[in-house]
Amino acid sequence: GQTIAREKETIDRLEAERKVGLVVLRLDPKRIRPSSFANRHESILASTDEAFARAQGFRGRVVYGALLLARVSELIGMRLPGRDSVWARVDFEFSSPLYVNQSAQLEARIASFSGATGLLELRLNLQRDGKRIAKGRAEVVVVR
Repeated sequence: GQTIAREKETIDRLEAERKVGLVVLRLDPKRIRPSSFANRHESILASTDEAFARAQGFRGRVVYGALLLARVSELIGMRLPGRDSVWARVDFEFSSPLYVNQSAQLEARIASFSGATGLLELRLNLQRDGKRIAKGRAEVVVVR
């Protein structure tokens, strides 16, 4: 009854997203800088010390990578596929840093979806000012 209807609704929504093929989550610098364990850990690593960051070869303080992966988790759990999904695997490769106070755009495209197994594969792309700074893929199981 209700479970089958919810499963059909999920599959229909995923197929509609697949036709569009893209979900975008904009990363606002104000939202990726709140006080959190990761930010306290990052400050211990001297991200609050501009001189230290520059001495390491960066242009400034760098956003802690796990915070960006948390946004991947948000995208999966809240947008695509959303509720009733389990993040099974992620591969994410950074080619450039995201600096503190910069905004970015996280895009997810459906690469494949199996209605039979509920396995969804996403292609991920993180851009800053239109330039890719990270790419990856995620496997998600849509729970029935």
